[in-house]
Parts: sequence; C-alpha cells; structure tokens
Amino acid sequence: MIDQAKARAKRRYEKLLVSVAQNMASDAKAALKEFNRLDAK
Repeated sequence: MIDQAKARAKRRYEKLLVSVAQNMASDAKAALKEFNRLDAK
C-alpha cells in the first residue's frame, strides 16, 4: 500500500517537474521574442 502511494507521488512529482520545465522554456522563448522585437526598433 505504501509502495503504491510512493509510486503515485513520484509520478505526480515527475509530471510537475516536466510542466515547470515546459513553462520555463515557453517563458524564455517569449522573452527572447520580446527582446528581438525591442532590438529591431
């Protein structure tokens, strides 16, 4: 029972980490686009 709970918690944590990494990458791309837009002026 405890092993199953640990496995579920580990999967949830891994999904969280993937979500955070994807969000950071998206934010970085948006920031670079904004810098390029400002630099072009």
